[in-house]
Amino acid sequence: MEVTMEKYCEHIGINDPNLITDLGLRESKWNGNRAIEIPYFDAKGYEVQTKIRTSLNKSEQRFAWKGHSDPMLYGLQLVPQMEGSTLIFVEGESDVHVATFLGLNAVGVSGNTGFNPDMLDPSLNRFSSFYVLKEKQGGAKFAESFVGSKIESKTKVFDLGEYDDLRDLHLELQDPNAIGEFIRSRKKLAVALTKNTKDTKDSESLELLEYLVPPKPKLPQADPIMFDGLLGDIVKKIDPSTESGIMGLYSHALGYFSHIIGKNPHYVSGYGNFIRVNQYILSVGKSSNGRKGTANASIGHFVREAWDPNFYEQVYGNFGSGEGLIKKLTTPKADEEEDFIPERPTVLLIDEEFESTMTICSRPSEILNGVLLKAFELIPLDRIIANQLDLRANDYWFNQIAHITPKQLMIKFKKDQQNVNRGFYNRYIYFLTGKTKHVSSTVPINWIHNNQNLMELFREQMHWASSQGEIKMSPEAEAEYLEFKIRTSPIDDLESDETTIDIMLARFDRHCISLAMLFYLLDTERHAEIQATHIAQAIAVLDYVDQTIHWLFDSLTGDDLADKLYTYISDKGEVTKSVISNEVGQNNSARIQKINVALLHLIRNQFVEEFEIPSATKPSKAFRIAKHG
Repeated sequence: MEVTMEKYCEHIGINDPNLITDLGLRESKWNGNRAIEIPYFDAKGYEVQTKIRTSLNKSEQRFAWKGHSDPMLYGLQLVPQMEGSTLIFVEGESDVHVATFLGLNAVGVSGNTGFNPDMLDPSLNRFSSFYVLKEKQGGAKFAESFVGSKIESKTKVFDLGEYDDLRDLHLELQDPNAIGEFIRSRKKLAVALTKNTKDTKDSESLELLEYLVPPKPKLPQADPIMFDGLLGDIVKKIDPSTESGIMGLYSHALGYFSHIIGKNPHYVSGYGNFIRVNQYILSVGKSSNGRKGTANASIGHFVREAWDPNFYEQVYGNFGSGEGLIKKLTTPKADEEEDFIPERPTVLLIDEEFESTMTICSRPSEILNGVLLKAFELIPLDRIIANQLDLRANDYWFNQIAHITPKQLMIKFKKDQQNVNRGFYNRYIYFLTGKTKHVSSTVPINWIHNNQNLMELFREQMHWASSQGEIKMSPEAEAEYLEFKIRTSPIDDLESDETTIDIMLARFDRHCISLAMLFYLLDTERHAEIQATHIAQAIAVLDYVDQTIHWLFDSLTGDDLADKLYTYISDKGEVTKSVISNEVGQNNSARIQKINVALLHLIRNQFVEEFEIPSATKPSKAFRIAKHG
């Protein structure tokens, strides 16, 4: 029996040939007959081997291998794009195709090779729990093959009741929502792996939350207040002429304009701690389609036209090492260079390959991460370099704009948790950017002939801004800032576990002052002090950054258990503490303690609010979703 793509799609009940093609399937020939090639890819997307589907009839030989057939999991190339923390192991490639169509996380094991522990690819380490789908025919043996593997303790087994496999279920129900609900109900009955899996009867899962789908963070939305003032006027003027999204332009404008203003303006916080307007901007967008380079070119063109045609003499691409950066920021002595100019080094780093920088920073012997940490605070830098004099940079001005894709960023985050924990990455302000429109002509704006007024206004404002010294806040601005600081920097951090997202948002109080000072300096009304409106504008920017970080980490709250508790409370509407302890905690003290920590996290971050339900004896403590949650 010949196999075509059309026949195969009909066989598995998927009327979307494009999906199958995207999975790499292609029509071919085998022994003179039409067949389908099913390539096996590794997690990086490289084709390793190929299986041939020669027939759809179980009474005939249905499969053959093209070349070698080393035992490996099918569907590994899908893992980097999967969402959530749970993965299902299925038998056969067609069940993976159906699972992908239904939006399920699944990888497959070929029937002729079977599963062995060596198949567990490192890319699967991102999942915290696993399920094995036990089919009616031979499913027990398949499930038992996972016993003894390194994921045994995190793996449970479930079946589909009257249905043999995913394809059978899909062909019968033909409704993704109904199928999803059915699978969740069956997963609730999952049991732990045992050597006698075939004899194990259905029982309630100890973890009620496992079947709950965590809420999906929404794409970040920009508040219009962000575009108030001169910076917004310039960005909105450029926006129609470029395919870059307005947030790409906005983020680059923040970096460029901060750099031009320079080191003189400052805010004194605490005991002589100076905060300046220098920024570390991270523009996160897909490769090419993110139009990060386009945004950079557009803002750079404006700066050269309106401010300094030689501005790019201050712009560098990378330094390769911490020593290289220190050398560039070091003021040379007069007797070291003939052309010595007694001015502090001024550097704007446009790092278009931030993935490489992150790789360098993660090396144990590299000092670049430490140098960048200090440079953010403009702290003096020193380092002895082989065959050179001691280098000391103590009067410099440094800003950074970096580019990276979401996928690259998250992969690096997982590999460089040490620098995440030490606060290296929370120096950066994150902007999700992308191509938002098609522009037929990419001719740059003629600033000189058509926009002289805006250029002159920019020049005058920059000269004024760079001449300012210490900047203070108005009482209204101080009150607005204090309220923001209390909300984003709680005092009781030690009472709950700090999540990665907590760390990423930990420097928002500093960012707020720096951004508010920048918006003050770009305000053509030239107030005597930072106003409450400047604080509000800074908060709007940081709200966008907050949304971006949650979207990147695919987490509403920053904690997996808290995310699932949020779903549970949302489904219930209102739920008492005793019900949570009974239903979710199963009255297990260790489990209840973890739940209490997650609840505290939800309350502290204002996702859930705590209240009391009146009672004739003693009021009951209860929880519900906060109004903004």
